[in-house]
Amino acid sequence: MKTKKFTVPLLLILSIVIWGTIAWKVYAAMHEPSDAIPVIAATPKPVKPEEPKLLLNYKDPFLGDYPPASQANEEKPVQKVSPVVRHTTEPIREVAPDFTYKGFMRMGKEVKALVELDGKSIQLKVGDQLGVFKIQLIEPHKLTVLHQSRKYELSVQ
Repeated sequence: MKTKKFTVPLLLILSIVIWGTIAWKVYAAMHEPSDAIPVIAATPKPVKPEEPKLLLNYKDPFLGDYPPASQANEEKPVQKVSPVVRHTTEPIREVAPDFTYKGFMRMGKEVKALVELDGKSIQLKVGDQLGVFKIQLIEPHKLTVLHQSRKYELSVQ
């Protein structure tokens, strides 16, 4: 029982010392002189978004070779061709697309179709014209083009 007489005053003194130390640290942190620590304002550098670029110099999985250097580093421009308008009374001939659908790319919300025409890769989006064909719908496994209100569906090759 005698040890209880000293326990309460000892714990009271110990808690006063701990709370005093905490209060002193808070007070010292709030009343520091302003010239003690210089504040350096950092200005953020503007980040310029990069243009997407296709790197077509990958190793061929079947042949095991890389494409020739002239093809790998050459940028291929997008060709926009306006349609040829003919005013004749002849019946309209069936015209088959002379290009192949290779796949699609998604850049943010924009979807572009990769089309190959005469050995050149072309990127097209919905509404673009390629010869007499207008791109109507781009899907992962097929491309829908329109020519004189007739739809053609090209599958990925």
